[in-house]
Amino acid sequence: MFNILGLLTALSFIFIFIQGISKLFDVDLEKYTNIKFKTANIYAISIIFISFIFNLLFPEAFDNRSQIENFSSETTVINEQNTNTTIVENIEPIDETTSTTNFSDKSETYYEVFNYDLAELLDNINNLVIDNSSSFVTGYDRDEFGGWIDEDNDCQNTRAEILIDTSEESVAFRNLDNCVVGYGYWYDPYTDEIYTDASNLDIDHFVPLKNAYISGAYLWDNQRKKEYSNYRGYEYHLIPVFKSANREKSAYGPEVWLPENEDFHCGYINIWVEIKTYWDLTVNEKEYEKILEITSSCW
Repeated sequence: MFNILGLLTALSFIFIFIQGISKLFDVDLEKYTNIKFKTANIYAISIIFISFIFNLLFPEAFDNRSQIENFSSETTVINEQNTNTTIVENIEPIDETTSTTNFSDKSETYYEVFNYDLAELLDNINNLVIDNSSSFVTGYDRDEFGGWIDEDNDCQNTRAEILIDTSEESVAFRNLDNCVVGYGYWYDPYTDEIYTDASNLDIDHFVPLKNAYISGAYLWDNQRKKEYSNYRGYEYHLIPVFKSANREKSAYGPEVWLPENEDFHCGYINIWVEIKTYWDLTVNEKEYEKILEITSSCW
């Protein structure tokens, strides 16, 4: 309705403007158009007045319509190579109804996340420390690990930075302040699918915080815990995955939970062991046996 009213208002202004031009050049439009301009002017002024009243009573409707139109024609994107943002005009608006795409064309991320060095994996397994006392560790407090931080004070927290770094296309932000990532192109190895809407994704601590805690992080000070929570020094320490898969995984180790994508099991174990080794985290006996079982199928 507001679109129609806006159109009629614009036509009314044009109608009155044309009359003003005709009078300026002393042209009798009624003679050529057979339009009763006195009556038409009453309608035009009435439409303009009604539009003015509606704008006063329902300003939100006009503002929202303007924002939607602006977002469709002008989307802020960030270049994958740097953090300088540019405005790209007249791009196709993103279809919010489509959040996933079947993974038909293998992406760059596919080959990277599935790739591993078997000799290095076996070496890391040999360096694992088995400690079954983890089941007796109590006192886990998520707050000790802190939340997402904005390390470089650019308003983009760790979640946003990970989404930007891992998207295979330039991301679009939800707002013009470039703080919250809205859309991109992410491959999730857990589900073997592509996601384009960031709201469908969680940033997964590959070795969950609670699992890390009972595996040795309970001995760390809060600063090291926060470092672990936001660590970006290893590309798979934090990864974007479908939020349902992440919440199903919870704090479980591979002895309890593995991704539904069986093709990723070897890659999953490789990353899990690498993180545990790097952070000097222990494994329990069942966890260790599962690691060996999966690894035996990776030859």
